[in-house]
Amino acid sequence: MKITKHRQKILDTLQQWFSIHKQGPTLEELCQELGMQPRQKATVQRWLQTMRGIDVEWDNHSARSLHLLTSEPEALSLDISVTDTLRYLATGVVQWEKLELEKRSQVPEALHIGMSRMYLTSLLRGEQAPENLQLL
Repeated sequence: MKITKHRQKILDTLQQWFSIHKQGPTLEELCQELGMQPRQKATVQRWLQTMRGIDVEWDNHSARSLHLLTSEPEALSLDISVTDTLRYLATGVVQWEKLELEKRSQVPEALHIGMSRMYLTSLLRGEQAPENLQLL
């Protein structure tokens, strides 16, 4: 993958993140959103460093200060299919249940997408969104 593909993936991921969350992600959360392992956060940090001052900025002393420099994020479609969300959730739960017990801290992508869609739906409806969507 070239750096331009990494850049676009990070920008798309951050735009999606900020459509749901008020604060920026930590490096670990950004790794998860990008489908990477937390141990790869140094790689993500290097990619972000090449984008600093152009696309993103942050305070070195604050974990959640990462923000986009672009003025207008892309408009989101307000039509989120409940059926698709339930399919993601069901598929993800089945995948998660099949994982060995010690690997269950790794949330399958389908479950992560389903939870994100559920969270976004509640926000768009003006409902109180859950503070934390973590699996035990």
